Amino acid sequence: MSFDGCSSQKVADSERNRVWLGRTSHHGYPTVELMTLVETGTRALIGAVFGPPAGGETSYTSQLLHLLRPDMLVL
Repeated sequence: MSFDGCSSQKVADSERNRVWLGRTSHHGYPTVELMTLVETGTRALIGAVFGPPAGGETSYTSQLLHLLRPDMLVL
């Protein structure tokens, strides 16, 4: 198992998105932070969460921890 995060997903520059996600100075358009938990060998998606980048990868990762079982190896 492995966690993988991405914060380069740009969304439409609409008022609704700017209110929810904010506007980043280095990208121009609002971006979404995406964190996934995947099975490393098969690349099967186990879970995903997303939201404003201000939340950070650590807080989004903690929302996926309940999907891990004792017999899973996390890389």
